[in-house]
Amino acid sequence: MSMNENVRIVELNRQILIMKRFRDWKRWKVLLPVLMLLLFYPIYIFKEKEIIGPFLSAFAHGDLLLFSALLLFEVSVEANHIQHELGESYSDALDDIIEGPKIFGIKLIVVYGAMKLAVGHDNAPDSPNFIRTAAYCFFCISIATLVVTYSIFAFWKTLEKVVGK
Repeated sequence: MSMNENVRIVELNRQILIMKRFRDWKRWKVLLPVLMLLLFYPIYIFKEKEIIGPFLSAFAHGDLLLFSALLLFEVSVEANHIQHELGESYSDALDDIIEGPKIFGIKLIVVYGAMKLAVGHDNAPDSPNFIRTAAYCFFCISIATLVVTYSIFAFWKTLEKVVGK
C-alpha cells in the first residue's frame, strides 16, 4: 500500500466515525426524547378521555423547555468536541454553533423558572390561569420544535464543514 492510499483510508475512517457519531446523536439525543415527549399527550388523552385537560397535564410542567436547553448544551459540546478532535482552528461560523446554543440554553432555563412562577399549577378550564397555562404549553412546544430543528441544522452544517474538509 502506498502512503496516499493509507492517508485516504485514514480519512475515510475518520469521516465514517463522524457520520456514525452524528447518526447516534440524532437517534438517541433528539428523535427518541422527542418521540417520548410527544407520546405523553396521547397517553394523557387515553387516561383522561378529553382533549384540553391532557394537553395541559402533558406539557404544562415545562419539561420541553428543559429538554430544549439540554439539547442546546449538547449541540455546543458535540460541535466543540468535533472541532477539537479534528484539530480545527478557530472559525467564526463554528464558534457561533458552539457558543450561541450555550447562551440560548441558559436563557431557556431562566425563562423556564420565570414562567413556572408566573403560570402556576392550576389547569382547570374554569380557572383564571387556564389561558396562561395553555399559552405556556404552546410556547414550550414551539421552542422545543425550533431547538430540535436548529440542533439538527447545526450538526448538519458542522458535519458538512468537516466532511468537506
